[in-house]
Amino acid sequence: MISQSMELPENHTEQSDNNCILILDKLGKSWSSRAQVKNDEIEVDLIYNPDHDDFIDSLLPFHEHPRYLEIDDETRTLILSSGWIAYNEKTIDIEAKIISPVCNQLIYSELPGTSNHIIRWLAAETLVDEAYHILMV
Repeated sequence: MISQSMELPENHTEQSDNNCILILDKLGKSWSSRAQVKNDEIEVDLIYNPDHDDFIDSLLPFHEHPRYLEIDDETRTLILSSGWIAYNEKTIDIEAKIISPVCNQLIYSELPGTSNHIIRWLAAETLVDEAYHILMV
């Protein structure tokens, strides 16, 4: 794998008929500034506030339903907490069942046209970041 600080050599042999590899190279080089795993640890105590809702009403598919609009605050809070749990479960499923397997296929050049060190490098960085997303949620 290539470290994020390594530049492509002038005479690198892996060429492409389009700019995809160059774009992926730039994306890989920006990893240290965009990856969650590269940031400081999250202070949960600073983020969690029992006076704020766990989720956003407007993200619920039934947020305008008359019965939802009539419920008491305690029930609404429980529903919004359930919404946050469901959102995080969905995030874990996407990261673990879709993104991570594709990253592994890219790392092992199992997909057509992906036998390129830049693609493998970017897939490895993405795999690390996605695993950290799972840990965060």
